[in-house]
Amino acid sequence: MKFAEVEVDSFGIPLLIEMANVPPRIHELGVDVKLQLLQPGKRVYQHAERVKVFRGNPSDDTQTFTVSLREDPESIEFLQGTVFLSKKDFETVLDGVKKYRIPFLIFWYSPGMDLDELKALMMQVDAGTLSEIPKIIRDKMHD
Repeated sequence: MKFAEVEVDSFGIPLLIEMANVPPRIHELGVDVKLQLLQPGKRVYQHAERVKVFRGNPSDDTQTFTVSLREDPESIEFLQGTVFLSKKDFETVLDGVKKYRIPFLIFWYSPGMDLDELKALMMQVDAGTLSEIPKIIRDKMHD
């Protein structure tokens, strides 16, 4: 059996890409799905920023699809997978990703961030106090 090569740091310790499953109690989109967000930080990942939407096992291709995650909400769209939701629920999730794109992008570029901090940023969007990506995150996005 051959294993994939894993990137390591200067001490030989594997560099892992963190990911978090964001449950409905955190995202509050009104749809019974989980969102999976990666946290690669400054590391280059094999694909651009995205949100995986799933029910049950995130590896089950029949209950999983991905949506792009971009700064411009008009650029956020379905990427791949099986849309297992009703049209209404799919649109609700897509609208939620557009609404919370800034917290999600901050989360993507902040490997030490936890779900409570993500929720706090989402609440700032709801309150109208977070409408731009902070410069420190913007700089990471364009490195």
